[in-house]
Amino acid sequence: LSDVNEAYLVVTGQISPEASRSDGDASPHDVAAVEATDTGVAFPGQIGPFHIIQASMPHDMGSIVLTNILMGVFEPNADITEIQDWPELPVRQHGMMIPIDRTIVSRTTCSDILRMYKKFRPMFDEVFFVISNSGKDPENRFSDELCEYSNVLCLEQEELVYTNKEQMAAVARNVITKFRSNFDFFFGDNPELFDETKQSNAISRLEAMSEVAMRILDKSFDYVDGKYGVHGGVGSPGAVEIIATAPTIASPKGTFDKLGKSFHIFQASPPGTASVVVTNWLMGLFEP
Repeated sequence: LSDVNEAYLVVTGQISPEASRSDGDASPHDVAAVEATDTGVAFPGQIGPFHIIQASMPHDMGSIVLTNILMGVFEPNADITEIQDWPELPVRQHGMMIPIDRTIVSRTTCSDILRMYKKFRPMFDEVFFVISNSGKDPENRFSDELCEYSNVLCLEQEELVYTNKEQMAAVARNVITKFRSNFDFFFGDNPELFDETKQSNAISRLEAMSEVAMRILDKSFDYVDGKYGVHGGVGSPGAVEIIATAPTIASPKGTFDKLGKSFHIFQASPPGTASVVVTNWLMGLFEP
């Protein structure tokens, strides 16, 4: 048993992780029964039902790259599914509640991993957590101890950044390689499960995500695309190539030097807001 399994059994008093699932029905993600027409991908072998939760802190914008890589591998044609933190971990797609076993990959900003495991583990043979960590503040990161659990994979935001299509493909392949290596106790050594087609699907989904992100640049941050989960007004998550093509603007530094005063501007806002718009407006004014 994994450490999280053991913790779960202690907390809930369940007999074993092999006990029958709560509803007794076959999951649509029992790999032996999955059809390509349902999820856009088929898996070989006799792997039992599983679910993947991509977890990150609310401020971690790069995590949507990780979500779309995982969805590209496991359900490339599906829409984003969110697990909300309150009140009872509802699972939503397009704002509507759905059963969690209708999807393979979901994303969340809930940091209580054990709470989610306690609720969702009885429905599957295993629940995996793929975490995106960013920054150095321990209060805004998932702990190193959590990252040691056998069904948890932690990645740093820096691993999800790319500047061109070649690096995009490398990022996707790196995530897939780490996923396969970390969870081989469940998926085994099955080359067909993470073959070139699955990798190609992940890269194609990232490319489509970037295209959608650029198309909704003129929309507010509150607008969220239902398939790829990207926000309006942000641009392509993970990619910084648009910076390289920005027009050159004359520096106004000399103008402000004439003030004879030194100053600095902090742009502060709560996590998850459209603060990047204000930040870039200020930078465009003072240091373009």
